[in-house]
Amino acid sequence: MQVGSGVYHFAASKPANAEAGINPAEYIGRYKVEGGMVSLIEIVSVDGKLIAKVFNNSGELEPIKNAKDRFTSSDGSTTTFIRDENGKVIKVKMDALGMTFEGVKQ
Repeated sequence: MQVGSGVYHFAASKPANAEAGINPAEYIGRYKVEGGMVSLIEIVSVDGKLIAKVFNNSGELEPIKNAKDRFTSSDGSTTTFIRDENGKVIKVKMDALGMTFEGVKQ
C-alpha cells in the first residue's frame, strides 16, 4: 500500500493472527524456564491476539510473515515456538534485549 502524507487510522475485521492462519490456542500456556533471571513465560490470548507475559511486562506477539511459529513484538524481540514430532507446541524460545530465555510448556 502506498499513501501520501497525513494522519491515517487502520482497522481490520479480523485479528492479525486469524489472517495469518494462526491458532492462538496452540501457543497458550505457562512455560517453565530453568536458570537465569526469568522463571516463567506465560502466553495468553486477548481478543484473538497473543500476549507474552514475563515478570510484570507484557506485549503482543505479531506473526512474522512466512515464518511458522515465529513472532515479534514492538520492542523488536522475537519469540519462537518449538513443536514435537507430532506437531504439538512443547517449548518457547524468547530473544529479548540481548538475552535468550527457553521454557518448557507445563
